Amino acid sequence: MYNNVVSGVFNKFTQNGISCLRFNFRGVGKSSGKHTDGTGELNDAKTCIDFLLNEKHFEKIIICGYSYGAAIGCSVVNYSKNPESHEIESYYDQLLDWAVDNATPDLEKLSSI
Repeated sequence: MYNNVVSGVFNKFTQNGISCLRFNFRGVGKSSGKHTDGTGELNDAKTCIDFLLNEKHFEKIIICGYSYGAAIGCSVVNYSKNPESHEIESYYDQLLDWAVDNATPDLEKLSSI
């Protein structure tokens, strides 16, 4: 959460008047709990989205993810009702293959680009 990439995105947004919520997944940094197979981390992200939409009443959200957070971000993009934008940074090698197969069921798949 406090690496240069995440801090840079956070600072750029807040300097331009955009509210930000950033967090460590369970078991990372000072967060309590234990790292899971992704199920718990996915629930953490969904809880944050619900908080922003239902408690803070934001109409638009941007989902950003860095490294492992990029994979979780791809997973929750459909859950978040209609994100304004979605950004992934430094994703792992097979993330794009996984996202095409699992995280984008409503998108038409192209045979070639």
